Amino acid sequence: MKKIIIAFFLLATFNLKSQTIQLINSPDTGLGFKGSIYAINNKIVGIYTNKDLINQLGVYDGTNVTLIPNPDNGTVLTLTASGLGQDAVVYKNSFFCFYKTSTSDTVLLKFNGLNTSLITLSGYKPVKKYFDYFTSDNINPFFKVYNNKLFLCYQNKTTSKLHLAIYNDTALTIMSNPDNGSGLRGGYMVYSNNLYVGYNNDANSLQIAKVGTSNLQLLPNSISNGVNWQDFNNVGDIEMSGNSYIVITKSTNSCRYLARFNGNTINVVPRPSWSDSTMFGDRTYKIKFYKEFTTIGKVNAGNKEYSFIDAVSNLELGIRNWYYRLEIVDKDGSKQYSSVNSVQLKVNSEIKVYPNPAKDMVTIDCAGAKELLIIDCLGRTVYKSMVNSQWSMVNTKQFGKGVYVVKAVMSNGEVKTEKLVVE
Repeated sequence: MKKIIIAFFLLATFNLKSQTIQLINSPDTGLGFKGSIYAINNKIVGIYTNKDLINQLGVYDGTNVTLIPNPDNGTVLTLTASGLGQDAVVYKNSFFCFYKTSTSDTVLLKFNGLNTSLITLSGYKPVKKYFDYFTSDNINPFFKVYNNKLFLCYQNKTTSKLHLAIYNDTALTIMSNPDNGSGLRGGYMVYSNNLYVGYNNDANSLQIAKVGTSNLQLLPNSISNGVNWQDFNNVGDIEMSGNSYIVITKSTNSCRYLARFNGNTINVVPRPSWSDSTMFGDRTYKIKFYKEFTTIGKVNAGNKEYSFIDAVSNLELGIRNWYYRLEIVDKDGSKQYSSVNSVQLKVNSEIKVYPNPAKDMVTIDCAGAKELLIIDCLGRTVYKSMVNSQWSMVNTKQFGKGVYVVKAVMSNGEVKTEKLVVE
């Protein structure tokens, strides 16, 4: 059995039985493949820089790599720095990426495994807008496949406003913006079977917008007393949890608040009285786990977002409902406590991790996954990889001994988890 990997801009096959790697000959003397590679119709597709330093599609059919001619004298665009990252997406067995035509127009390129076609929309162009809000560092920030549709960002050539565009395999349509703001500002997130995006409104502040059938619905922040979003880069998404907290700031006195998104509104969480922003900076937050509310994590306050993944308590105790609260320790040693929040564990039998416990190698079997992450007991991502097949093999020697969480991001946006023990 063979698995396709990428190594130093060259394709290689990894033979599981013999544990050997064999490089695949490149079709020319160019720089080779850049960024991620994708599987469609029993082929591997990626962006390839040829000997003339022009980007085009490269296709591996199991034997050879073939270069696909560009539709005109243009070039395939890479969206991330140095071409490293997710520059494309697979949707309904077709490969999509951005393309710069010979007339310098940016359009959407579609490759179905045999032929390429350019998808254009009069008055608009796709933009490689990096969504730096609500987007985790390992989720594709440019494309989103959700509910059998492909979502991406388009810019009005006249107004420069950013719109959400939808491609449904037959047509490309632009969603109307809810106000006169500059438009999309932030990535995609899925919550309770709905898709949300960040949006810059006509007051030049950030709001969450719910994606409807043909337009965006702005969700109120539930506050009008000067509390606005603090502009953090890469603040992470709030996917799969109604108890995720986001740090926001009150512009009148720079005090920070916690806010919670429940699928409809953004609500400020009641908190102790903080006299000034310096006290916020000297505070320590401890995450407490029920039953005895023992400390399972600690973080010092600062101008950033905080998140915590409890990979030990929930899995080791085998419970299905558990409870957390925050202990806020001020610089004078005084303590305050947040309200208790409950989280329900969804048991996933669809991820198979074996052997488990693992010593050297572990196989992760999860049909429909597009990305795999392994997270340690401190909530740190120690491994992440885009996947194009049902299973993946991971060398566990790179991890220390302990309990980890395997997180699989599915093609439909769903997230599945399973415990992994490394000995």
